[in-house]
Amino acid sequence: MSATDQYARLATSSIIVQEGRQRSELDLDDSFVKSIAERGILAPLLVTQDNVLVAGGRRLAAAQKLGALDVPVRYVADGLSPDELRLIELEENVRRCELPWRDHVRAVSELHGLWAKARPGWTTDKTSAELGVQTRIYTRVARELDNPKLAGATNVCVRCCCAGFVGTPAQWLASLKGPK
Repeated sequence: MSATDQYARLATSSIIVQEGRQRSELDLDDSFVKSIAERGILAPLLVTQDNVLVAGGRRLAAAQKLGALDVPVRYVADGLSPDELRLIELEENVRRCELPWRDHVRAVSELHGLWAKARPGWTTDKTSAELGVQTRIYTRVARELDNPKLAGATNVCVRCCCAGFVGTPAQWLASLKGPK
């Protein structure tokens, strides 16, 4: 096993980030940094026993940008070769799986609902700005996920094209309900 069950909090200044890491651009978009600010780091960074960063460069950079003094870490097993450490770094990023489109649509819709409940004056436009998606369309699609006409869909846009529909996803959704 590559990772141990040993966890700690380390000072951000004590974590060593070596050159030549897999991610050449950290892409610290505002929504990612805001999420770290509001919720903290949910998945610990992976480090060696000597505090060399193995995985979690974006999380570390966001924490540093926010002025965090320490971050949660999980240690990897001692004695791993440089190739094994590189495999861990690469696999964390490459094997990550995006949510299936239906789950993504449900999550966006539910997230909007929770934000609207917790934040007075919250709107779909604000959720759209936070997530970079058309929240109004996502919430409408979420209400239609059990519609048999969506049974073979691989994503909303592909389903529109396969059905030969020409128009916006919102117009396509309206067509699922049939004529008024």
